[in-house]
Amino acid sequence: MGLFQRNRQRGGMLTEFPIPTPDSAPLDVTAGPDGAMWFTEFLGNKIGRITGAGDIAEVLIPTPDSRPEGIATGPDGNLWFTERAVDRIGRITPGGRITEYQLDEGSLPLDIALGSSGDLWFTERAANCVGRITLRGKLTHFAVPTPAGEPLGIAVAAGTTIWFVEGASDKIGRLHVPRHDRRRAAGEAFHNQRG
Repeated sequence: MGLFQRNRQRGGMLTEFPIPTPDSAPLDVTAGPDGAMWFTEFLGNKIGRITGAGDIAEVLIPTPDSRPEGIATGPDGNLWFTERAVDRIGRITPGGRITEYQLDEGSLPLDIALGSSGDLWFTERAANCVGRITLRGKLTHFAVPTPAGEPLGIAVAAGTTIWFVEGASDKIGRLHVPRHDRRRAAGEAFHNQRG
């Protein structure tokens, strides 16, 4: 474990742990299925894992300069993440094995969230879409109707509703996926399904 810094503050104590890779630019963090926290290293091109005691392990992503950004824990016990610079969705097992799924070139995937039906949902900023990936790697894309809306953050509400923000159009988008047919999604804010 590297050196860490603690700071007592009113009502709590904040502890910082240095990441072994210098200038790694961590961007997102999620609670993993193994009790550890998992995080993306945007410039380090790694997925990191930190225990409650502060022990950090890092796994290099096989694709160089992939720029991992968002990360979420899937129902399969794996971690799923976006690879912004190479238009991929990655999956890493708690043991460190990585599988990558290719999106359309120029998609620019950013944020990712677990859906209530077990699929993972992600934003595609440059493609102006919201995407869904199944645990088997099947991809579906839903076009945002506002041109160049730039979907950024994403969250899944109770039931089958996906919410996202459109950074360039100052809008909040909502997609409802009927429970009776997860393969065909009907969205209030979507049209022109592709993929």
